[in-house]
Amino acid sequence: MLGRSIPIFWRNLEEAINNGSNDRIKDYLVFLYSRLLALNENRKMSLRFLYEQERELIREELVPQGGDKAHNVDYLDLERFCDDQTVDEHASIVTKFNKKYLDILESEDGTRARNRSYI
Repeated sequence: MLGRSIPIFWRNLEEAINNGSNDRIKDYLVFLYSRLLALNENRKMSLRFLYEQERELIREELVPQGGDKAHNVDYLDLERFCDDQTVDEHASIVTKFNKKYLDILESEDGTRARNRSYI
């Protein structure tokens, strides 16, 4: 069924473009966007992949310019935590990452006890 739907979708979108039907074009684009968003949210990924995607932002947050040694330790701690290639559901990986990141941000002195274990 999907195989037959795709050509029809593109034909209808092309027709809407050719006719200048902006509302129909918008509907088709919103449909595509919602499908792509759903695919993105349901994909599998690893902590390593997530970390690599956000590395620069993480560095800016955890090691401000002229950052002190404590913040650099936090950054390296998160980097070690994320050095895991195990692939899991997107939501599960994001939850693990966010928990660790919040632990770092909420620590009293900006660092964590190094012997505390995390999932």
